[in-house]
Amino acid sequence: MLPTRAYVLISITALDIALGAAEAQLIGNISPAETAGTISPNSLNYSGYNLRPGTSGQYDCPTYYDVPDPYLSTDWTKDDGANPNLTNHIMLCLGNQVGNVTTDFDRVDDARSFTSETLFSQSTQRLGRALTVTELQSIASPRTEFESRNHAKLSFDDSTFIEFYVLARNAENPQITNFYEPTTTNGVHLADYGIYGEKTLRNIVGNTNLTLGLGYSRSDVQGLIEFQPYTTQQVDQYSARLGVQGQVNNTLIMLNAYYDYQSYQSQPFTQDRSFYGAQFLFGAKDAFLAAGNSDKSSQYQFQVGYARDAEWFAGTVTPKNDFYIGVTAYNVARTLGPWVPTSIAFVPTLLTSANSSDTTQSNAQYRNYLTLSWNLRELQSSALSNFGDLWLAVPLRNDVAVQGPTYYDNYRAGLHLYGFTRRPEPGQRYPILSFDFGYDYQNYYNINRRLSLVSGRISAQF
Repeated sequence: MLPTRAYVLISITALDIALGAAEAQLIGNISPAETAGTISPNSLNYSGYNLRPGTSGQYDCPTYYDVPDPYLSTDWTKDDGANPNLTNHIMLCLGNQVGNVTTDFDRVDDARSFTSETLFSQSTQRLGRALTVTELQSIASPRTEFESRNHAKLSFDDSTFIEFYVLARNAENPQITNFYEPTTTNGVHLADYGIYGEKTLRNIVGNTNLTLGLGYSRSDVQGLIEFQPYTTQQVDQYSARLGVQGQVNNTLIMLNAYYDYQSYQSQPFTQDRSFYGAQFLFGAKDAFLAAGNSDKSSQYQFQVGYARDAEWFAGTVTPKNDFYIGVTAYNVARTLGPWVPTSIAFVPTLLTSANSSDTTQSNAQYRNYLTLSWNLRELQSSALSNFGDLWLAVPLRNDVAVQGPTYYDNYRAGLHLYGFTRRPEPGQRYPILSFDFGYDYQNYYNINRRLSLVSGRISAQF
């Protein structure tokens, strides 16, 4: 639940198919799967996030208006001509989201999380027996989650900014209160505030840009400690981010890396957590513009990445590793008709989990992401003239266990509509509204658990 404060210059959206670090399998009085209360290294444009075209910067607070992305320009030293004067420019963004979800908004690893909870509950540290189908179905339950996120960003120029933010999140009964009784749950509440600053050094070698970022946040979280659902934890988080963007002819090459460190306060045992990862992307410049070039020729974007979440608690280390590789294709076979998707993304992913004190709790899942997206602006309807961008997406995915029990093997299919209103012309100033509404059907077929999930978000940028 504690959002990582690192950023990239490429699309970061906010579906519930986003990156999530697996929950920690801990011993002692901390639950092994902090289903609603961990920080996700979602700073990378990872897996599900990269399956959604048409965005620039954080989707709930688009950055194309206040801080231009250099790769959107024909000349990397200039913005795209649609940005206001960025000197001492202040941007405010107010956003809210609500959903019936199986993970936090900034996570995706529900199968791994549920498996970790199950293995801990049925281990000799707790029940010492296999869970019943009813108990397994209870673990794979959706919860209602609400989040309010507010940002204030000061841009000193087109390459330097400082952002302040506050965030509140409430989740209804996502956390197992007592792993001796895995059907008992409690709510989790988060209050978070922080600061993040970023500097981009342009054309340091040829047309290569270097981006450096640092951040700090403080969070109060209630409801994560097993047997103590009303105890509040204080968490300090320190973040660092490195980004490199370059161009060779019409090919863009981007490397994004981050490191985040958490220190939990007021604990009976030492508890620390670290996240780090890297992502490498390359492809035709028009592919990074999401909709392809003006003549609708085919374009491709490739990505390879790795993320790691490791937690230390009472002598136990619980590392979680994510590996992924994928491709996004734009305007492929569009001559066949408008029914052909504007964008097709495929990202195979491997999610692993381990426990240094109990190898029987190790597990891993293989996941396929496939997302089909249509750019509705191509319809050229006057009814869509007030939208800067409007996309219809069909996200598909499946999880198959490759280590550990197969209880939570599943498939998921959805329909999402997202976009933002028309941005101001130079010299104009009015709010930009962004939104994301979706429905997903998910079936954990081995335990006969079927879910209908609805989510929505809307934000206003001033």
